[in-house]
Order: sequence, then structure tokens, then C-alpha cells
Amino acid sequence: MKKLILYFILFFLISTNSSSQTLLFDNFENGTGSWLFSTNTGGNDYKIVTLEGIDGSNAVRCKAIGIPNFMISPAVSFTANRPYQVRFMAKSASANSRKIEVYYNTSNSFNGNEVLIGSTPFLGTSYAKQTLDFINPPAGTHYILLKGVGINYVFMHIDDFEVVQRANYKPTTSIASPVNNATHTAGTSLPVTVNAADVDGTIAKVDLYYRGEYYASKTTSPYTFSVANLPIGTSELYAVAFDNNNDSTISSKITVVGVNTPPACTLTLPASNISINQGAAVNFAATAT
Repeated sequence: MKKLILYFILFFLISTNSSSQTLLFDNFENGTGSWLFSTNTGGNDYKIVTLEGIDGSNAVRCKAIGIPNFMISPAVSFTANRPYQVRFMAKSASANSRKIEVYYNTSNSFNGNEVLIGSTPFLGTSYAKQTLDFINPPAGTHYILLKGVGINYVFMHIDDFEVVQRANYKPTTSIASPVNNATHTAGTSLPVTVNAADVDGTIAKVDLYYRGEYYASKTTSPYTFSVANLPIGTSELYAVAFDNNNDSTISSKITVVGVNTPPACTLTLPASNISINQGAAVNFAATAT
């Protein structure tokens, strides 16, 4: 009896703390199904291929980028006022040659009404998980549209595609100051202010990354930092905000340019517009900063 009670308690805790609900998952083992692919007749040759998935099974392969250019998911039903994610594994035969734009639409076509969710970075040559967040799409039936972007005639592969409704809204964050491409005196401390918010919880901490490495954390607002001894040249900063569910969001990266300020020198002696006798000694004095 005690084991049964413990089982139900555990089941309740897992159910109530579930962070997401999978609305669509396809590893393409059953072929095309309800997906729509543009073909090599006037467009991309999206097609299911064997032995090229992440575990040596099926995947979608795209070769030539043309017009039309798409792969369109089966129908997905959205609930109003919820956060969602599109996740999939992807790679390219040549590094930094292909990326993927992702949209949603109420019809299974590119008809001018599609809404851009976002774009992956340029793909690497090994499978890597791509995750794109979008919040509060209109309720109802929608389709997810993917479009290849980049160099033509480079193989691109997509596998383990899923659409997820999340239980938790991820935090938002941005670097408020300095602004992107700002200049600052090299050798001095750079003040940095980060904005962070969470619509359905609280901010647990904000991490600042400077020149590609972790720099410091703040657990309470205001999220202000001081970067010591800014060097001459370009430095990159970004922030990562964590909410009370340990979900995180990375801010856009900004660049700050450290500039060298020439010293200032002022002649204080002798005074200006004075007469000096020929052969007389003259004292000079100056201040420099």
C-alpha cells in the first residue's frame, strides 16, 4: 500500500513539473508521411534518404536550393498564450555553407502569410541540435515551414524534428548599456547594465560573458557589472539570464571598442603674452594628464 501511495505521489510530481508537451515528433523512419517537400523539378530536392540519420537511419536530405524551396510539417494545433519550441537535428556537408529559416503558417504553403520564427546559425558538418523559441502564436491549426539558405548544391540533412509546447516562458534579456559598437577609453573600467525579466516567474541570476569567457554573475537587480581595464580594440559581450525554473536565454552580442586617448599637456609657465629680455633665463612648467 505504501509503495502504491509513493508511486502516485511520484507520478503527480512528474506530471505537474513537466516542462513541455511534444505536439509533433518525426524521425522520418516511416517515410514522408504528411510532410510536403519541394522537389528537384524547379526547386530543392528534399527527400527521405536511408542510412544518413543521426543513428544511421532515415533523414531528410536537401541538395539544390532553388524555387520553390521548402519542407512543410504535418498540421500542429496551437493553444493561445503559450510558449513553443521547434527542435531538430541538422548538419551540412560543408561547414558554414547552409542555414535553415523556420516559419509557421495557417496553411501548408509559402503564400506571404507565413511568420518567421527564426533562423539557425550556419550548420556544422556534424549533427547538432537546433532550437528556436516562439511565443503566443494564434490558436488553431498551423504548419511549420523550413527553408534552406546559403550555398547551392551542398547536402544538408535534417532529422528528429519536433514541435514542443513549453510549460514555462523563458526569460528575456538584453544589454542595456553600452550600446552596440560603442567606444570607451582603453585602460579604464567599462560599466555594463543588463536588463532581464521573466513573465511567469523570477530571475534567478544573470551571467555576463566578456571576450568569449564567463566574467561575473548577479543574482539581484539591478544587474550591473564593471569590466576592469578595457583593452584597446574590439571586445564582445553578451549576457545569459536564468529564471527560477533554470531556463535560460542568451542576449544578443554587442561589441565595444577600446580607444586610446592621447595625453593632454598644458604649458603653465611662462605666462602668455609676456616680454623677456634677451639673454634672460626662462623657466618653463607644464601639466600633463
